[in-house]
Formats: sequence, structure tokens, C-alpha cells
Amino acid sequence: MTDRAEGCKGSELGASQIFGLTFIIEAGAASILCVLILFALVLRNAISQKKHPFQTHLDIYLMSLFVADIFQGLVAVLDIRWAQTGRVDCGTHCVVQGLMCQFGQTAVAMSTLAITIHTFFVILFRWKPPTSKRIPLCVVGVIWAYNILFAAIGYGTHTGKGGTQVFYVPSPYGCWLYPSAGLRLLSQYFWLNLALFSTTVLYIPLFFAIRGDTYLIVGYTKRWYRYRIILSKPESGFSPTPAVNWEEDPGVAADIQSAAKKMLWYPVAYAITALPADVIRWAVLQKIDPAVPVKDIPFTAIAVFWSMFNISGVVNVILFTLTRPRILLFGSQRESGEQRGNRSTLDGDSMELGRKRAYAQDGGYGRRGEGSGGSVDSIIDVVRSAPQAPPIAKLPAGHQAINDRTW
Repeated sequence: MTDRAEGCKGSELGASQIFGLTFIIEAGAASILCVLILFALVLRNAISQKKHPFQTHLDIYLMSLFVADIFQGLVAVLDIRWAQTGRVDCGTHCVVQGLMCQFGQTAVAMSTLAITIHTFFVILFRWKPPTSKRIPLCVVGVIWAYNILFAAIGYGTHTGKGGTQVFYVPSPYGCWLYPSAGLRLLSQYFWLNLALFSTTVLYIPLFFAIRGDTYLIVGYTKRWYRYRIILSKPESGFSPTPAVNWEEDPGVAADIQSAAKKMLWYPVAYAITALPADVIRWAVLQKIDPAVPVKDIPFTAIAVFWSMFNISGVVNVILFTLTRPRILLFGSQRESGEQRGNRSTLDGDSMELGRKRAYAQDGGYGRRGEGSGGSVDSIIDVVRSAPQAPPIAKLPAGHQAINDRTW
């Protein structure tokens, strides 16, 4: 493939674009560096502990996210050629950058969506993931197969037409798909916006459920899809889950509220980094007048928001260390066998709720030793291990059953 492929128009960059690209390049390089350091620490833990790093479902989902962060960082780093030459041209370098966009930005959105849905079902529906890793392996396999096939089929189809229709073209500050609304929607727009929408919608009921303001009774019949939503006040001392009493054990309430706040950082962080770039894409990049030279288009806002978007690897590593330190073998070397057996985690912090659950459930709700077994996918034991609640005939004063029908 020549540097100036037939039917492809390059874009001349101005001084402001070149200056802005340097910040985007630095953001991508920082993301790659942070993720590689994390991978090195994971490898160290696996060797020192003689364990496989993928112990839970979330381990696999997060590894997919971090790998996608590397590809997304590479997209930004490849801008270094455009900054050096002062123009974006078609050619091999352009094709590589376009491929990295598919494996990076799209895979980040899809992996984030998988983590969001997984966490939602574990917490709200009290789903205990099986020990088998088939589900996350299938999900991650579909994510990467989709992106590989999309790029391979699209590129192969277009290059087979004599090179007159190039698949990856300047767009205009980097290389991506040629202007096709349908292909760009399937390639990235749909998944990025679906991830943004889902993280917002799913985490709202999740936050209130963990706080105790609402409670989802699942499985009060033999059909899993029948449920009731109960409106409850934590300070009232009433909880539809018999093992939790907000007044008798305020420490449990504090742990749950803390976990809820930490969980909210994931959708918030993704929205902060991805939403502005998405808005810029639709509001500015899609409305560029072809008659206006690229070097004359204001680039400041684009550079700022795209730098934020490409620094997602740094953000995800920071969130990982702050909210889920028990994943990928982190922190497990400091635990004894007894602590691992009793530990129940929601956000990775050792909350030691296994003993509290056993104490609270001596009346028949559970037996000692039936903790999560150290699985980071387990919901807080006091919630997950509670028996299936029967239909509530009458709620205490001040509580209201909302949506008492089945769905």
C-alpha cells in the first residue's frame, strides 16, 4: 500500500493541532505505562504465590479492559507520526491506527459494559457466579471476536476493490473508518453510547439497593424473573433481609454504604473520560466543513477531551488499586487461610462480614463457615446468603411497597 492511496485525501495540520497532539500522545503513553506496570505486578503475584491470576469472573473482565486500554493508548501514541510530519496521510501507518481504534476504544466500552452488568446481577439479584470461568471466557471471547472480525472483514472487503475505496482514512486528526454512518455506528458509536447509558441506568438502583433504601426480593416464587421492589429506610431498623439490622449493627451499614460509594466511581469515571469525547465527536468532528482547511479548525477543546479519553488506562488502574485491591491476586498474600474463608467482598476491601453473618444468622438463616470462600464476585454475605424471602403481607409503618406486581 502506498503512502498516498488512491481515493484517499490527507489532511494538513497546523501548529495548534501539532501542539494538541502532543498532549494526546502523552496521555496514551501514560495509560500504556500504568497498565504494563500493573501487568508486571500481576505476574509477580502469580509467580510468588504460585497461583493462576484469574481466580474470579471479574479477573477476566478486568484483564480484557486493561488489554483494551493498551490498544487505546497505542492509538494515541501513533499520532506521533502525524505530529512529526505535520499531516495525516493514508498508508500502512494509517491502517494500523485504524485497527487499534477498533481494538481499543470499542473493546474498552464493551469490557466496561460486561463489568457493569456482572456487578449489577451479583449485587441486586444476589447471583453467585459459578466457580467455572466459562461465562466470562465466552463473554470476553465474543468481545474480541467481534472486533477482530469487524476489522478483518471490513478491511479485506474494501482492499479487494482495487484500492479505490480505502477502509481507514484521515478523520482528520488521526485515522479511522471512512465516512460511513452505518459502519461507524456498528464499529464504535453504538457500543460506546450503550456502555455510557447502561452504567448510568444500572448503577442508580444498585446504589440505592446497597444503601438499603430499596430492596429487590428475587425468587419468592419458582420463576426467577418474578420480583418485588420494597422501599425501605435504613434508619428505621427494618430490613427485608433478616440478617441485616441497621440499628443493631451500624458497622455493617457503614461498610455497605462505603461499598456503594466506591462502586459508583466506575460509571462516573467512564462517563467523565468518554462522554466529553463522544460529544465532541458528534458536535464538532461530524460537522467539519470540507471547504475549511483542517489546520484552521479550532483544536483546543478537541485536544483536551481526547486527552481525557485516552488517559482511561491510568484512571482504570487507579480505580483498581483503590476499590478492588483483592482482584488479580492483589492483597491475597497477606491473608491467612481463615481470613480468606470468612472474607466477603463487594469492592475488594476485606470487610470481615462472614463472622458477622454467622453471628446474625444463628437463628437458622445460615451456618458458620458458609462464607464466600474468598470470591471477590460474592455479594456481601449478609445479603447473598439470606433465605428467599416470602411475599410480604404487611410492611412496618412508614414503608411502602412500590411496584408490587411481577415483571
